Formats: sequence, structure tokens, C-alpha cells
Amino acid sequence: MIQYFFNQTSLSEVTAIKELLNSKKKKLELQDFNNPFEEYYQAEVVFDKIKRKALDNKNEKLANSTYVTKKYFHLFGSLASYFALLQKGNYRQSWDRLQDCLDEIYDVGQFVYINHRFELPFLKKLLKQYEKMYPFEIFVSPEFAITKSECSICGKPMNNLSCPHIRGNLYWGEMACEKVLEIKEINSAVLVSNPLDKRCLIELADDDRTENEKFLMLDKFCNKRIYRFQMFQIKHNKFFERDENVKKQKANELCLCGSGKKFKKCCRAKMLYEHHEYQIFLNDKCEFVYFNTEHKL
Repeated sequence: MIQYFFNQTSLSEVTAIKELLNSKKKKLELQDFNNPFEEYYQAEVVFDKIKRKALDNKNEKLANSTYVTKKYFHLFGSLASYFALLQKGNYRQSWDRLQDCLDEIYDVGQFVYINHRFELPFLKKLLKQYEKMYPFEIFVSPEFAITKSECSICGKPMNNLSCPHIRGNLYWGEMACEKVLEIKEINSAVLVSNPLDKRCLIELADDDRTENEKFLMLDKFCNKRIYRFQMFQIKHNKFFERDENVKKQKANELCLCGSGKKFKKCCRAKMLYEHHEYQIFLNDKCEFVYFNTEHKL
């Protein structure tokens, strides 16, 4: 659908969208993450004009492609926002923005042919590598009873035959969604490793570590100032090193630390300590797709 939208070269508004999107991508390529949504907010007005034209001309395909392309544009603002948070060291907040980016990639990708997904496959793979550097492993998946909901398009219950819309499909530039109006009760909360929404975290209320300490691996990676749109892999090596501060003794001798215990039941376990080493391997850089801004009548 994105390709179809940009092929509408007779519309001057499409050319304006291309120029703004190209500008946003160029800033990302230069790692300028200031004002993340500046171009998107300018483009919003233009997208609305195109949608109105599509509706006036009864062109549902153009209306739907406008919806998808608008989501595609918003993704690059979200990417800028994500990397801006990393620059500032706001790692906890960046987790939620990272999930926003991944959600937008999935949302756009489902409506686009594989050979027209442009940067999406690369960006998904790249962001998944960033995701691995966060310490989160266990999430909360709530179960609740929805007692009242309606279709976002027609306002009728989606589980009723009176609603003709299918959840997740596009209709005249709008996605059919189920709007939850009332939740009777939350039945349970399950701890899972792969939830639908990874923003549902478990965090310790009394964790007084600094942001840098909580997100140690991510912090060290960001401080290396690696180009943000370059694919990478991190290899984790674990090995043991000898602690020279612990003197070697016979197993049944009293430990020299003064504990009164035998060496084998005291400091012998401290002779070797676990050491972690991380190696970063850099691969290809993202090839941003720029669109021809030539306007054809």
C-alpha cells in the first residue's frame, strides 16, 4: 500500500509527503534526533487532505494506503524519539518507546507486500538486538472479563452479526478495532516470558540503583557511540579468573580469613570468580529508502 500511495504522482500533496519523509530519514541517517515528530506533525495536515480527496472520489484504496503510509511515517518519528532517549540515558522510558517502534513495524508490515516493506525488515531485526540488552525477562499478562465493547467504526458490538467489520481490517482509511467500554473484573495476572504487551513489567519498588546500574549493558553499548542504524551482534563470554587476594591452602586447614572454619568450607569457593566479557560485532548499515519528489501532472 505504501508503494501505491507514493505512485499517486498527480497529487501535489503526495510530493509534499515525500519531501517531508525524505527530510526525516536524512536527519536519522545523520543521527539528528532532535524534535522527533516535527516532520510528522507537518505531514499530518497533508495526509488529512489526501484522505478527504480519497473519500470525495470514493477511492477506498487511496484512503487505506494513506492510513498505512501515515503509520509508516510516524515510525521514523518514534525511532528518533527512541534514540533521543538513549542519548539522554533515559533507559527505562526508552523501553516503552522501543515497544512502540516494534508495534508500528508490525502494524505497517501486515498491510504491505514483502518486496515493498523497504526498511522494515532491517529495522525490526535491529531493534530486536537492542531489546536483548535490557534486563527485563518476566512480564505480567492480565486476564480480565470485558462486559461491554463496541466497533470503532460503526459503534456496534463486534461479536454481534449486526457489525459488518472485521477486527484489524481497513475500511475507508480507518482500522476496525474493538473499543473496550467496560471491564467487570480482573480475573488473574500471569507471569510470562513472552507477553502480548512487553510494557507490562515487574519492577522492584525498593530498587535504589541508578539508571546506569540497572541497564548496565545498554549503558556501556550506548557510550561506545556506535552508529545507531548499524546491525550488530553481541557475543557473551563467561569464564572464571583466579582471585589473587585469596591465598591457597590445604582443604582441612583453618581458613586464614579468621572465620574459624576449614578452608574447604570457607574461602576456597572464592578463589575463582565469574567474569563476563561482551564482544560487539558490527554488520551492515541501514539503507534508507528515499522517494522521488518529481511531481507529474
